Amino acid sequence: MTPTILYGRGFYIFSIFICMKIVITENQYNRLFNEEQLYHGSPYLYKKLDAEKVGSVNDVNEPLGIFFTDTQDVAKFYSNETGTGLGNVLNMLGLGGLKGYKPSVYAGDINPKNPKIVDFGGKRTSLSMDKNEIIKKGFEDGHDAIILKNIIDGPDVIQNITVVKDPSIVKSFKRL
Repeated sequence: MTPTILYGRGFYIFSIFICMKIVITENQYNRLFNEEQLYHGSPYLYKKLDAEKVGSVNDVNEPLGIFFTDTQDVAKFYSNETGTGLGNVLNMLGLGGLKGYKPSVYAGDINPKNPKIVDFGGKRTSLSMDKNEIIKKGFEDGHDAIILKNIIDGPDVIQNITVVKDPSIVKSFKRL
C-alpha cells in the first residue's frame, strides 16, 4: 500500500501486519523527495515571490533572477543589502523602517526539472568563470534554474547559490 504523506512531518506505512507512523523533519522530507530547502534574503517584506521585482535590489547591471542560498546566515546578510549605502547603514542600525525596509529571510523548496549546475571549486566569480554570464547563458539555453556550487560570494563564504526566473518552481515559500 502507498504511504500517505503528511508534508514535512511524517508519513504512515500500511501493510497487512503493521501500521506505523514515521516522523521525519522537513529537511529529511525534502531530501527524500528531491526538494531542497533554500533561503532568500530581501530588505523588503512580501508574501509571495514576484517575477516583476527580479533584480530590483542587488542586480546592479541587469536583472538575472531570484537568488537563493543554501545557508540561512548568508540570506540574512542579503536581507540587509538595500542597494544604497544609506539603506544598508540604516538596516545595520535597526532603523531601516524609516526608509521602508523590513529585512526578511524566506525559505522555499525548489525542485527544478532542468537545472544547469556549475561548480566554482571554492572560488569567486572571475573573468574566466563569470557568474552573471553563466546565469544569463543558462536561462538562454532553456534551463529553469542555475545552480552555482561552491562559490565564494556575498559575505565571503563558500556557498551554493540557486537562481530561478520563474517563481512557480519555488514551493512553500515562507518568511522565517
